[in-house]
Amino acid sequence: MPTDQNQNSAVQGALKAVLPSVPSFPSGDEVYDGIMSTIEPDLTTSQLPLLAQKYQNETPDEASTRSARYTKAFAEYDRRYAAFTVQLESAVHTYQKIAVASVEEHSKMKEERDLSNLEQSMSAS
Repeated sequence: MPTDQNQNSAVQGALKAVLPSVPSFPSGDEVYDGIMSTIEPDLTTSQLPLLAQKYQNETPDEASTRSARYTKAFAEYDRRYAAFTVQLESAVHTYQKIAVASVEEHSKMKEERDLSNLEQSMSAS
């Protein structure tokens, strides 16, 4: 007779088989760089440490112009990041719905199988 631990392992294995794969999530740096690289490459994580040397000889007017450009870039980043989070939340919600439906379907099939086995065992007696 199977132990509770064996039954739990079997149930977990069966659930893993019916559940959709978990969506992968990019790291914070990947999200930031993915968005910012198309807006202002100077502001990506790999370039930030190099900015002081890169712009060491710029004039105050050039620095002011660059600062304004960066301010606009961060505003655009915020807009795109907000859109990204909406898409991510939607993907997570969709995964949750699919996962719940998969577990419910698996449970229903198991109940039907158990009921059928019980009916067969009763008719054999």
